[in-house]
Amino acid sequence: MGEVSRTQIGRIASGLKVSRDVFARAYDDVAFAYGGDEFKVVAQIANAAKPLPAGADRDRRDFRAAMVAANESDWLADFIFEKFADLAAASHVAIRPELQSIAQRKQRFQDAAVISSGSLAAMRRGCMVLSRTTLRDGTIEDTPLGSGFLIGPHLILTNYHVVRSFLNPDGTPLKDGPQPAVAFDIHHGPRRIVEPRSYRVMTDGIGWLLGKSMSLPEDQAESQAALLQHLDYAILRLDGRPGDARGWYDLARVPDLPDFDTPMQVWQFPRGQPMKSVTNNRARPPDALAFPDAGGGQNHARVYYFANALDGSSGGLVLRDSMEPVALHDAGFHPEAPAGARVNRGVPLRRIADDALTMINQDIESMPRRVGWHVRRNLPILGRHQLQDMISRAALGPVRILTVLTRPDAQMRRLSRIGRSYTREILESCLPPDRHHVVVIEASLIDPDPFLTASRIVSAIDPERVAGLPGASGETTLDADAAGLLLDRTVDALKEAAPGKVVWLMIDDIDAHEIGTQWPSSSFLVSLYLRVAREPRLRVVLVGLPKRLDALMGLGSAVLMEEDLQAAPAPADLRDWLEAHLTKGMPPDEFAPRLSVMLNSLAGHAAGNTVTPSAPTPTADGHGVIEALNELLSVHALGAFRSRRGSAGGIEGGST
Repeated sequence: MGEVSRTQIGRIASGLKVSRDVFARAYDDVAFAYGGDEFKVVAQIANAAKPLPAGADRDRRDFRAAMVAANESDWLADFIFEKFADLAAASHVAIRPELQSIAQRKQRFQDAAVISSGSLAAMRRGCMVLSRTTLRDGTIEDTPLGSGFLIGPHLILTNYHVVRSFLNPDGTPLKDGPQPAVAFDIHHGPRRIVEPRSYRVMTDGIGWLLGKSMSLPEDQAESQAALLQHLDYAILRLDGRPGDARGWYDLARVPDLPDFDTPMQVWQFPRGQPMKSVTNNRARPPDALAFPDAGGGQNHARVYYFANALDGSSGGLVLRDSMEPVALHDAGFHPEAPAGARVNRGVPLRRIADDALTMINQDIESMPRRVGWHVRRNLPILGRHQLQDMISRAALGPVRILTVLTRPDAQMRRLSRIGRSYTREILESCLPPDRHHVVVIEASLIDPDPFLTASRIVSAIDPERVAGLPGASGETTLDADAAGLLLDRTVDALKEAAPGKVVWLMIDDIDAHEIGTQWPSSSFLVSLYLRVAREPRLRVVLVGLPKRLDALMGLGSAVLMEEDLQAAPAPADLRDWLEAHLTKGMPPDEFAPRLSVMLNSLAGHAAGNTVTPSAPTPTADGHGVIEALNELLSVHALGAFRSRRGSAGGIEGGST
């Protein structure tokens, strides 16, 4: 809008015919966001400089002073765009020509960035709810049922009636038959770059249905009280965490419903088609349901709108004009309904939050913490989500021993380049250093002699404590007394390594350095593991076990957890990491500029210039950044962006 002259401000202030309270509320809303003074403070300063009696002249003077202050702080334009639709509706016609673009009270300005980011969020967080059947030959058959959207990293909100076929009459899940599933990224039909991502529901002890409110029975008359008791929602727990990368809608931060006759959007999968969005105005309730409500329907059990919907739209995401979520699409009018009742409706999310927010937050808080960076070393952490979850459980609960299995291949060769070496980085990233201490010993230091093995473990903790260990007996086996004393001293050293902290002993690269099962030290280590299982402040992480340790199998999953590591992080893990930790929340128009910086930096590195990658310094063979950038684009980037599959290294099907 640019800076507004004092003359213009004076004309606007003179034309306003609103009460001081109305102006003050509107002004203070915006002033608070910008850290400005409240209207009463500005008015007091103006009146101290030139006292005026209460009345229209003082109001106009104070309105002008407040807008001058906003103009000087560079937020008058935002105040006008956000609030003058309301203020101008009660203003004198004299100011209308100057405010012609905002004279319609129900039409509000929206930032283009808000619309763009809000639409992308809806596309990524909305999902199709499916009925999944596993056929006899093992193939999966999915049938579309309705719509839903993320309200937690692993939680989906949809309608109760969408998943009713999976439930008993009392609302408990059926044990047999098809199960619910969800699919994301169904936007434009089949695509080879962004294929739909599906998730089955959780099958752990809690089950997949976190919370619910049943639908209104068909034989029961609709009333405000009846609808409030039947909110028609179901909260599904997924076996996966798509919300880590996609984000989710927080039901604790749901805004007010929009005014009547203002736009609302329904994001949905009508009749199982790719995602659609329909926009139309908020409607008043049908005559038969015109419940009295002085608050503009904010407390109604349903919100009504003229946006179209079909079968499959149930559970759709309803946004207000600010692209914020306000309702769960619930139902539509009957085809034979009279014209006055032909509206669709949703369940206000605030009503669902009133019923289920505490339960939702508790379930989210119980989820293991996920990390994407080793902050102290600035290293990315890709994949290995199972290990991250195991570490979180061991940090908080009774789990004491973690094992990372790296089974050999069919020729009994050790698998290489599968990411086992990052186990330490993941361990350190998941554990706050103020409460945890990690001790790492390489398996190459494990000796057949248990006394030497114990001394090396203790030395890794505190070299000065080695002197406190019992001396070697010179025997090939340990007697009970010597074994017990050696174990006690080793455990004491671990417990005292970091007072007040949980101490983690990690033995690394076991599959690269055989620990003989007949070694006396092998028996000592097993005894150490079993002892750790009883110590609240000790943990053991065994990395690279070629097979399970039979001696530990009796501990059970409450104490022992394992990761079966067979391959390096896949491209899907990289995509999840990029979305969750590198580009999450980033406006789309920033992608290309940031990508250009990354490509230029890579080209500079390829040209041998690691200090200032963008400088055109030629390499020994005469190649500079420009040549390296051309090669990078032609070999890798062109293939990734121009091929049909989006794969680097070549163009499939030619270029355009």
